Amino acid sequence: MGKALGYTPNAVPILSGGGVISPSPRWENGPSEAEALAARRRAFGYNGLNLERSVWMAPQHGTVVHHATPQTVGFNYADRTKRPKCDILLSTTPGLLLCAPTADCISLYFEDEYNQVAAMAHAGWMGLQKGVVHRAVSTMLSKGGELDRLTVCVGPFISARRYIQRQWGDKVRYFAEQAACYQSTAGYHCNMETILRRQLRAVGVRDELVVFDGRCTYESPELCSHVQTAETEVDGFQRGSNVMVAGLPE
Repeated sequence: MGKALGYTPNAVPILSGGGVISPSPRWENGPSEAEALAARRRAFGYNGLNLERSVWMAPQHGTVVHHATPQTVGFNYADRTKRPKCDILLSTTPGLLLCAPTADCISLYFEDEYNQVAAMAHAGWMGLQKGVVHRAVSTMLSKGGELDRLTVCVGPFISARRYIQRQWGDKVRYFAEQAACYQSTAGYHCNMETILRRQLRAVGVRDELVVFDGRCTYESPELCSHVQTAETEVDGFQRGSNVMVAGLPE
């Protein structure tokens, strides 16, 4: 199943099962590409994962699907320009690691090991609104996957406690229409988990086959949160990334 890592340019990553992390320095203009690549290497190496076998997406907050194979995509961990612009990576290749970089959005790994088909999806509020969950599942089924064999691993994402909008707008309206929003003195709290669970059930995924990492990106110091950074960092840059890494076993 999937592994969710958080890493910043000078940090040691951690998984749900434990680990350590060191403070990340402030960056005036963000890390260089070389520094970011070095962070990826540390993160993968620390967790015993082969970066050379990874394929990364460039999320677009939509529902575009890209079939990830070594022949059609190549190993694009080092060059961002070679990453397919999509929010779903489909794989039928054992040993290929699918990677979904996130900050506060949801990463989802769908797998039918028996039929050798998997998909990694990136879902922010716009992706949920556009139907990225339905698209990922329907694409897997079209490639021979079966609902009764479909397991889902959900990575860390920002919780409703911390996903607060100060003003009413399109985002809050969407969550309110989905009965996934409540108001406090801080503003409007938007609950992506409520919508995600509802959408997974709607496409036929059984609750007992869905595993949530459970961590909030804002509240977990080992993970990166752009919302938290925007609220706490004024003079420096300390964003980094989280990435869900998973693939069919060889």
